[in-house]
Amino acid sequence: MKHRHVWRQPGNERGGQSHHRADRRRELLENADVVGKYFRGKLEELPSRYSLIGDVRGMGLMQGLELVKDRKTKEPASRSHHASDGARPARTACSSARAASTATPCASPPC
Repeated sequence: MKHRHVWRQPGNERGGQSHHRADRRRELLENADVVGKYFRGKLEELPSRYSLIGDVRGMGLMQGLELVKDRKTKEPASRSHHASDGARPARTACSSARAASTATPCASPPC
């Protein structure tokens, strides 16, 4: 009869797998925090280049840009105004239909 170590017995793998999942989840949260701060910093540079951007909002990887006709009055920009200024970078994605139709489109890091 061969000796089997406790950690190799059937059923003990589950504990290791859940520990691995917890570590992976923690790594993903830490990465989201790092990437989110970098992403927010880059988005905050855009208003100085584009007059159409009135405000940058959001947390972590969920960010939004407020598109306005005039920054002082904060009047929302029309849909045709969005395309004419070119303020929406080509490598962003909008994840909700509501945001696509309003003056506050969302932005997420490119995949």
